[in-house]
Amino acid sequence: MKEQLHKNLFESSGCLSEQTLFDYIDDRLSSDERFRVEKHLLDCELCADALEGFRFVKDRSRITSATNRVWELLESRNGPDSGSMPESENKKKNRVVRMDYRYQLSAAAALALIICGAFLFELFF
Repeated sequence: MKEQLHKNLFESSGCLSEQTLFDYIDDRLSSDERFRVEKHLLDCELCADALEGFRFVKDRSRITSATNRVWELLESRNGPDSGSMPESENKKKNRVVRMDYRYQLSAAAALALIICGAFLFELFF
């Protein structure tokens, strides 16, 4: 599931793979591939940020372990089949809460009266 989602996420978005970014950093791409990567980096902030982060990491296994940890956390949070959330749980998350501002407005008006009263008291007495 994790690999399928990860694979589908990047394939459908047209983003560069981790390996392509590593090959770009290591200067293992042909000039045409390098041009395609650089063109994509100009338009894709996500890949540009990923490339910048990959350049700072010397141990590439840390990237893989961090990626796996993120996927584990997402799966534990959303369940193993994150695509299908129960309808009742979905409704709970999308509940609209209406705020009643009358009390806040009343408190603000009272505070304004107290401040004006204190100012006038200071001015005339």
